[in-house]
Amino acid sequence: ATHPNPHLDDICGIWLLKKYDIHFKNARIKFIAQGTKIKDTSLVAIGIGRGKYDEHKGDVLESATTLVFKDLRSKIQNSLERLAVSELVQWVCDEDHARFMGTPYHEFGVGLVIMELPHLPNISSSVATDWGMKALDALLQILIEKQKLLRDWKKRKEFMTQWGRGVALTTTASSGQVGEYATSQGILVFVAVNSKNKFRYIKAAPGKIDVDLTSAYDIVRHKEPNADWYLHHSRRMLICGSDVAPQSRLSKMPL
Repeated sequence: ATHPNPHLDDICGIWLLKKYDIHFKNARIKFIAQGTKIKDTSLVAIGIGRGKYDEHKGDVLESATTLVFKDLRSKIQNSLERLAVSELVQWVCDEDHARFMGTPYHEFGVGLVIMELPHLPNISSSVATDWGMKALDALLQILIEKQKLLRDWKKRKEFMTQWGRGVALTTTASSGQVGEYATSQGILVFVAVNSKNKFRYIKAAPGKIDVDLTSAYDIVRHKEPNADWYLHHSRRMLICGSDVAPQSRLSKMPL
């Protein structure tokens, strides 16, 4: 049980229980107004009731999410997934404590979207909760990929290009994850082979340098005429294989 128009930390607390505690896998969700005394002992209260999973009883640095996670951390067996969930839990707690307030583009964040959803026509608290849990599923996958990338990053190959530092690596992380992290490390050009889906790509950090990969495109087309290499119209991305083009003939070119 949680309150109507649930916040991100309440939804995340429910999501954690349903995902990592087998006893809650098929649990139904009930909405009870904040401040209502909960008499039904079959209910587990999240963010309400001043109980174990309600930070309002005086847990100043906690949130409903962190209180639930303390009980579930040991149930997450995969070490990369546990690191990813820990990062997600900390972000939810920081969002709940308004630590991102005033930062650029905060209004586009998941937390504020969730709070607004129940105010839209025909969107109930239940629908908003379901949407929030799907968003958390997606965020978790992003953070698991990030942990895989950090592992694979240790085996990267660095090189210099005419535009600046470059890096090449084999990883199962998405090109978006590679680009996000590479750019944060001052890398201007990154090359990757995805060992899972066999996609290959060369990309430049967005907007920072004047890159033109046309000559590289000419080379790969000559070397692999039967592979569907694609040069983006910006000429900053050279790609073979993509989620939006699943039928592409893939490259066999080594890293």
